[in-house]
Amino acid sequence: MKRIVVREHGAPSVMKIEEVELGHPGPDEIKVRNYAIGVNYTDVYTRQGNETYLRKMNQEIEPFTPGKEGAGIVLEVGESVKRFKPGDRVVYVQSFGAYGECHIVKESRTLPLPESLSFEIAASNTLRGLTAHFLMHYTYPVRKGEIVLVHAATGGVGSILTQWIKSKGATVIGTVDSDDKKETARQLGADFVINTLTEDVVAKVSEYTDGKKCHVVFDGLGKAVAEASLNSLRRFGYYVNYGMVTGSIHLDLWDLAVHGSLYATFGDLKHHEDDYDKLSSMGKDYFTAITDGTIHIGPPVQLPLTEAPKAHELLESNKRIGTVILVP
Repeated sequence: MKRIVVREHGAPSVMKIEEVELGHPGPDEIKVRNYAIGVNYTDVYTRQGNETYLRKMNQEIEPFTPGKEGAGIVLEVGESVKRFKPGDRVVYVQSFGAYGECHIVKESRTLPLPESLSFEIAASNTLRGLTAHFLMHYTYPVRKGEIVLVHAATGGVGSILTQWIKSKGATVIGTVDSDDKKETARQLGADFVINTLTEDVVAKVSEYTDGKKCHVVFDGLGKAVAEASLNSLRRFGYYVNYGMVTGSIHLDLWDLAVHGSLYATFGDLKHHEDDYDKLSSMGKDYFTAITDGTIHIGPPVQLPLTEAPKAHELLESNKRIGTVILVP
């Protein structure tokens, strides 16, 4: 079986294709033939050797295979598996080592894939969709009439949040990093759009809200927008971070008081996924939102497994809108 292997941290070129033996699934495990593999920014963190992220994942340094998400057909199941059988269409998440023709994953991280959804769409967006789900339903349940700031509104998670939050009857202020992305953000449902590189985020938020500011900020960027995020919140507002693409945030709790007795948190999917009934319900909600048109997911950029380095280059370039998948 062909698989991407990383033997030293570094640039995208450290990812090499190798022939490996995968073996059979153990108890509570499933062997999946990958038809599509998701490429996420967390894969970049592991490839680069980001110490904070590796420590969080309890990940060994090397060698390893990147990837946490994929979709395909069940080939074989372990003796204790009850929910799936060979031939089932599935999508899995949070299953490290996905960049290969096949992958052995835990039953508890696998969801049945409706016939109405393609492997490509599922692999490119299920992890992002589940993340958006818990952020806006559990971390901060968005309500009709609220004002929400979504950073990177055309990005993977941001584009889903923008659409889903708008469907709840909230006002969405989206941020982008170029004027070219403004119209895309509006098409996704953003009522107002701010270019973080050329416009003053705080001033624009104040203008768009008549000085009232936002109830909540969803931020997957981190350092570059952290201060603007805090200053864009009304008193008792919520700062919800879920990623630090532009760098880590070092927040003094006193800052929360200074900015208006704010609440701040970092949302993590792994704290929701241990309850399989909850994870399954979240998945069903998300898949339904796609099939009923609440959320539109555009076709991902598709690259062969051997071009994993190019996929990471695209991800890091910040020049594409949408997602990237690998096809074995």
